[in-house]
Amino acid sequence: MAKRAVILLAYGGPEYIEDVPEYLLGVRGGRPTPQELIDEVTERYSHIGGGSPLREITENTADKLAQRLGMPVYVGMRHWHPFIGDTVARMAAEGVRSAAAICMA
Repeated sequence: MAKRAVILLAYGGPEYIEDVPEYLLGVRGGRPTPQELIDEVTERYSHIGGGSPLREITENTADKLAQRLGMPVYVGMRHWHPFIGDTVARMAAEGVRSAAAICMA
C-alpha cells in the first residue's frame, strides 16, 4: 500500500525582522521591493515581536494532527520556508504517494 500523509498549507511569513526583505521579494514574485514598503512591513512585524508566528503555529498543529491521525503530517508554505514545492519533494523522497492537503488560510 502507498504511504499516505497530510500536508498543511499556509501562506508563511518572515520568522525574523531581518527576513522581511527576502519575504517581500517572494510575495512580490521577485520584483524589487521599494524601501518604503520594506520599512512599513518591518515596522508592523516589530509590533508583534519581530516576526510571524505562523510557521510555529502551523508546525504545532501538524504535530498534534500527526499524533491524532497516526500518520505523517507535513507543513508547506507559499511565501516562506518550508516552501510547498520543497515539502512535496521531501514527501516524495520519503515515499509518500498519496496526500490530503489542508489549507490553513
